[in-house]
Amino acid sequence: MARVSSDEQAKGYSLDIQTEKLLAYCRQHNISVVNIFREDHSAKDFNRPEFRKLLEYLSKNKGKVDVLLVTSWDRFSRNLAESFAMITRLRNFGCEVCAIEQPLDLSVPENLMILSVYLAMPDIDNKRRSLKITEGVRAAKRQGRWLGKAPYGYKIERDEKNKPILVPGEKAPIVRKIFTGLSNGSTQSEVREYLRKKGIVFSRSTFSELIRNPLYI
Repeated sequence: MARVSSDEQAKGYSLDIQTEKLLAYCRQHNISVVNIFREDHSAKDFNRPEFRKLLEYLSKNKGKVDVLLVTSWDRFSRNLAESFAMITRLRNFGCEVCAIEQPLDLSVPENLMILSVYLAMPDIDNKRRSLKITEGVRAAKRQGRWLGKAPYGYKIERDEKNKPILVPGEKAPIVRKIFTGLSNGSTQSEVREYLRKKGIVFSRSTFSELIRNPLYI
């Protein structure tokens, strides 16, 4: 199995290079290749399209596949907790996992400690990356930055520091019409009907979410 996520692809990882290494290893060790699985997906868990196909293949060919080869353990998974459970599950299919660049004899109990290190390192990296993103989001919010898609009536521009800010967009007058109508005593239905006659259609739920969005205060 060869795996690469989108951001790893950008950093120079390659499914083709991994596949070539795995096939060369098989030729060198006289291993018959019965299938190749290639995926472009994060390994934060095993809920991955190609991995699900792998499990389905092993289930249909139980006892016929001896080994699942990956180049390194972080190609197998970047989740420590789920990895040991998945290794056990694959064994139930008669299949062992082997990382050709980090070979371990898992029948030796002490090697499980080394395996834990191999699996923990990418898991820690994932958690550290997630923490940095969370901290970055919090810092941006404290600075009054808007993150994500601009709400209806706004658009995103850049300030003098090239940071994203919200400014009224071309649909801002519609939002003003909505709140003006409501403040003058019109019901939601009446405002929506008025807009519909102008060719501006809101579903009931979308309209309700819009007028309750504290951003418009």
